Amino acid sequence: MKPISIGVIGCGNISDAYFTGAARSELVRVKACADLNHAAAQAKAGQHGVAAVSVEQLLADPEISIVINLTIPRAHAPVALQILDAGKHVYLEKPLAATLTEARVDGARRCQGFARRLRTRYLFGAAHQACRRVVDSGQIGKPIGGSVAVLSHGMETWHPNPEFFFKPGGGLILDMGPYYIAQLVNLLGPVARVAACTTIGNATRTVTSEPLNGQVIQVEVPTTMNGVL
Repeated sequence: MKPISIGVIGCGNISDAYFTGAARSELVRVKACADLNHAAAQAKAGQHGVAAVSVEQLLADPEISIVINLTIPRAHAPVALQILDAGKHVYLEKPLAATLTEARVDGARRCQGFARRLRTRYLFGAAHQACRRVVDSGQIGKPIGGSVAVLSHGMETWHPNPEFFFKPGGGLILDMGPYYIAQLVNLLGPVARVAACTTIGNATRTVTSEPLNGQVIQVEVPTTMNGVL
């Protein structure tokens, strides 16, 4: 079977995982990548043996049928809509959108045509599916609850470009939360009520990772959160 040609928009830190994973698959091949920073796209293209093109060129390529959207959270919805309007499928990193309004627009646009489908990646992992099978089989009895915790000083200590995490669309709720909340819902069922409290512990964060060591980030989203679903 001929592999499906895919494109990647957004050539940041996480993109290597997708390039590497696709290279190991017989089902897909990355044909091209794009980024607003064309130098970043060229670097990844050279590293992984694909073409570096503009976003417009990638979306106009008739051979590319699926586009992986790895842009920063605030760009997720606008870029996803561009991809859908180009008649291509979207494979999207979390969050779906930075705001509920954008997410609703995404959903409405997706429903306009059968060929336009939006996919998120939360439950695709083999471990996630294995847990689901264990629950469905009754192997552990009836689950009555679960708890999750994310404990870290912050992304500024290790991520090469961590500013997005502390801006709208990022943070604990929209950047880290989807992994854990999606699994709680997957394994335990839908949520009826939510109670939570949040705060910003530090108004600024100083990057200690390279290459932006010393850069000061103004924090705009909660960095400490406790909640009950």
